Amino acid sequence: MLTVNAEKINALVTRGVDLLDAREPDWWLSINVGTLDVQNSRLCVLGQLYGDYDRGLAHLHLTLREAGAYGFAASTFDELFDRNDAYLGGRASPRSHASLRYRELTGAWRATLEHRRTERGAPLPNYAELHARVLGRAARAA
Repeated sequence: MLTVNAEKINALVTRGVDLLDAREPDWWLSINVGTLDVQNSRLCVLGQLYGDYDRGLAHLHLTLREAGAYGFAASTFDELFDRNDAYLGGRASPRSHASLRYRELTGAWRATLEHRRTERGAPLPNYAELHARVLGRAARAA
């Protein structure tokens, strides 16, 4: 069984939010929280903002290694998960471990975005308009 260090995950997401706020203040209005999935390159935060994960990294001038430090990827923060003997004994697969990491990271992003929308009284987004905006960004980035 794995346990998650939610405090550290939230700190990474906060760091990612701060980076995006500095670059694009209203970025969070473009995220469809309902479809947000950090494990999917088009549905993750960067995918929804820039068309796909790799374009987002390029736009923000981040390496793959740095992405985890901003909560954009789960692959670089194994230290956030405390593994007990059952995991180390091989009864949980590395695939289930990665899946849990992405699920927890997606949950942290969703909670952060929902809190921000509630706190700022943001209207519900027009997802058709947001989709067109993302496609426009992707075309400009290509």
